[in-house]
Amino acid sequence: MLIKFRLGLFEHPYVDASGEVTAPTAQTRAVARRVAGRCMVLLRNDGVLPLATSTGKIAVIGPLGQATYDSTAPGPGGVPGRPPSPPVTVVDGIKAASSATVTFTKGCEVNGTDTSGSRRAQDARRAADVAVLVLGESADLSARPRPAASSTCPASSSNSWPRSKDTGTPFVVVLVNGGR
Repeated sequence: MLIKFRLGLFEHPYVDASGEVTAPTAQTRAVARRVAGRCMVLLRNDGVLPLATSTGKIAVIGPLGQATYDSTAPGPGGVPGRPPSPPVTVVDGIKAASSATVTFTKGCEVNGTDTSGSRRAQDARRAADVAVLVLGESADLSARPRPAASSTCPASSSNSWPRSKDTGTPFVVVLVNGGR
């Protein structure tokens, strides 16, 4: 409480509504891009990254490849009902940065045990020069305000990628997770 008094929070308890930020600026986008780049972790690279500009076909596989809500939902401290600026999905980002033919196959649901789409995912991977597997957890799991008992992917995601290793196509795994 003393700190709040020293900071002057009780002298002017209401924020000036005219200073509301309704859309990101070029400067805030640049900062967000820089911060996101510093938050990424490359665990291992077997020579697949960076993707060659000559790559002809890229298959994006996984339930989070076209996720919007799951990559931007407010977590603890977020502002419910106030969506952030529209995200660029993994599929859209690859399409924007590459001249390759990009296909998307969901393969499975992000939460659940149904892996009936894994055959389509394997076929898409075989037809591609490089596959980008987009796995992880839904916003409902990553935004919970308590620690999770496990840091593993949901069963549908974690069961789908080992089978796709057998296709022989080089691949990259992108994990979409919250800050736990």
